[in-house]
Amino acid sequence: MDVVGDAAILSWAEERRGETDDDGPVGRLFRQKHTQDFLEWLEEDSDDDDDDDSSSGDGSDGSSDSDSD
Repeated sequence: MDVVGDAAILSWAEERRGETDDDGPVGRLFRQKHTQDFLEWLEEDSDDDDDDDSSSGDGSDGSSDSDSD
């Protein structure tokens, strides 16, 4: 269960990128290396999820159904 969804966090980050008030607490939080590393990871993870959704149309779950008894 997500407390805050990926889309909400990425939306927050996108809004912060356009702001010029970097001296406030939110601006300082946004500029922290840990925050930027997390956002980068989240964007990559979100992109991977999009790729997984579009490439899994064959109905296969990767398991083998062969009867080799």
